[in-house]
Amino acid sequence: MVAGGGPGIMEAGNRGAHDVGGESIGWNNVLPHEQAPNPHITPGAVLPVPLLRAAQDGLSGMAQHRCVRFPGGFGTLDELSETLALVQTFFESRRRPILLFGKDSGAS
Repeated sequence: MVAGGGPGIMEAGNRGAHDVGGESIGWNNVLPHEQAPNPHITPGAVLPVPLLRAAQDGLSGMAQHRCVRFPGGFGTLDELSETLALVQTFFESRRRPILLFGKDSGAS
């Protein structure tokens, strides 16, 4: 499992992989006010990246089966826009689902 390595949904993904004995990788941005890596990342598998662009490229390149996006901030929006642009312009050679989740599913 590969995620940004921070808290919230990224931590949930890393924890799920960790709990079943899978490899749990965290691409953690090295920024002045960014979060620390979560504790569920496989030891030695925290990849500190100084540039947001490098993290986006790394995460996209490692995603083999699907691309999943949950509500987030500007980084999430930027990642989604980049992914969609690569698909639309055929620079993304692998065909895989892009799953988008919202804050409210509308179900009652």
